[in-house]
Amino acid sequence: MEDDIPIFKQPYRLSEVERTLVQARITKLLIVGLMKLFSNEYASTIVMPTKMDIFGNWIKHYMCGDYYLVNKHTCLDKYAMPLLKEIFDAFD
Repeated sequence: MEDDIPIFKQPYRLSEVERTLVQARITKLLIVGLMKLFSNEYASTIVMPTKMDIFGNWIKHYMCGDYYLVNKHTCLDKYAMPLLKEIFDAFD
């Protein structure tokens, strides 16, 4: 991070259906152990994009984090990717 200022953004408005889907998804992630609750001054919003099926109907909702502000304040490490030939030569 470039600075120590906490990143916080107000949540986007979600419809009742989207709110129910988010609560169900979070509950499932908590039960499985892929997520845990904590109290922190950093917060990112949740967006619920939908996916269209082959018939043109919007059917599937996905829960995604909007990390635009986090990415905006992150220092980038710029290193060139090694060539595959160099990686394989290191194993010889």
